[in-house]
Amino acid sequence: MKKFFNFLYISEFRGVKFLLYWIILVLSFVLFQHPDLYHTATSSYAYLEGHFIDFYDHNKSVMEFTHYLPIIYFLYAIWNLPIYLLGYTTSPEKTHFSWVPLNLPSVPIEIIWWKILLIILFFASVHILGKISEFLDLDKNNSKFLARSLFATSPIAIFSIFIFGGYDIFSVFFTLIGFYFYLKRNIHLFVLFFSIAISFKFFAAIIFLPLLLLIEKKPLNIVKYCFFVSLFVLLQCLIYWHSPIFRNEIFFQVLSKAQGDYSLIKSFLKLLTFLIYLTMCFYLFRANSKNNRDFQREAIFTCILSYALLFLSVVWSPQYILIITPFIALSYYFIKNKKILAYADILGMFLFVWCIVSRWSNNVDVSMVNFSPFHDFLPRPIHLNSDFIYGGKSLTRFLFNLYLFFPFILLLFEVNFKFRSDFVYLCDILIFNRFFIGLAFFLIPSLLCFITF
Repeated sequence: MKKFFNFLYISEFRGVKFLLYWIILVLSFVLFQHPDLYHTATSSYAYLEGHFIDFYDHNKSVMEFTHYLPIIYFLYAIWNLPIYLLGYTTSPEKTHFSWVPLNLPSVPIEIIWWKILLIILFFASVHILGKISEFLDLDKNNSKFLARSLFATSPIAIFSIFIFGGYDIFSVFFTLIGFYFYLKRNIHLFVLFFSIAISFKFFAAIIFLPLLLLIEKKPLNIVKYCFFVSLFVLLQCLIYWHSPIFRNEIFFQVLSKAQGDYSLIKSFLKLLTFLIYLTMCFYLFRANSKNNRDFQREAIFTCILSYALLFLSVVWSPQYILIITPFIALSYYFIKNKKILAYADILGMFLFVWCIVSRWSNNVDVSMVNFSPFHDFLPRPIHLNSDFIYGGKSLTRFLFNLYLFFPFILLLFEVNFKFRSDFVYLCDILIFNRFFIGLAFFLIPSLLCFITF
């Protein structure tokens, strides 16, 4: 049992703290769920019913829309096969507005089954992050610190998986495998796994180009690898291109998130972030790392800057933030004052919660208990999380975007201002407080929503 839970790699993270960690994970797992997962997992049943060629056309009539490439639905169909054969699945034709099945059992096994897959992929990603950590060229002092611990206790990551039930972990898992091979300079496996990651959601493409430019300087090879990384997407598009519904819907969500609400200020901001992104790509193409450690540092902070620019320019959804969290965890290796970054993570979770419960009120808040595995046993909330906050939407959104850039900003400060103090290490108490306090910002107000004042 001890070896099974050894993913934390913190010898002091045991006893009461270890027990509280798992209690919070289990409660988050059973008490909350966003209906997004219902739609995607239930859509996969069309494959189990034999709708391979007409998958998107069939789901148009029963699910209203199907926005993703087939790979995520196909994998969920394989995962759902056992409960489908046992008769524990809910027919899509019996759904309400294509979101929530009306005839869920008292303890719906299918919801629990869907979330278990996300949990497996999450801890598999923790394991891959550990492999990346072991490979990094670290000094003896830095090697005492392991990023897998911070990713496993990241409040935003825990929220995205255990509370929201977001399936962006599919893309994150394959991205981390590809990044592992990238750091080993195995460019072919890097391209292969990024091609799979991009097939789930296109986020990995944002970091693929700058990473490629950092390691490859021949223009013809750059074009070749860009083509190869798109092969999984092109293959899936080729299979379903005959369907007008597929052609109309597959890029709908990407375009809607990229366009957002039109305004002169937002258009200027998008142009500015795009120019910064291009400038970064040009710099990386011209850059030559002095040593392996510099190469690893540039690769990790390139991912952070690329994703931070992405979130600054698009309309992001709460579960998307998961994609940057493993790279923030890796950034700790190259930051001297790690406590500052840990405190920033706590503040970042506070800002994140404020943003989502105010912007997606009665959607991404305590209302998720109504779709949880044990929703039949739980009372309806009397209040919403947004009832406890007043205004500040624009300010908290600005500060949260700033938080996403913070590891990069902190690194620049330490390097350019010759920050020469000794390394400031993290202790198990601070790591636990980062996890516990961060999640408390969401869980405690959610609990208060059941109380009449």
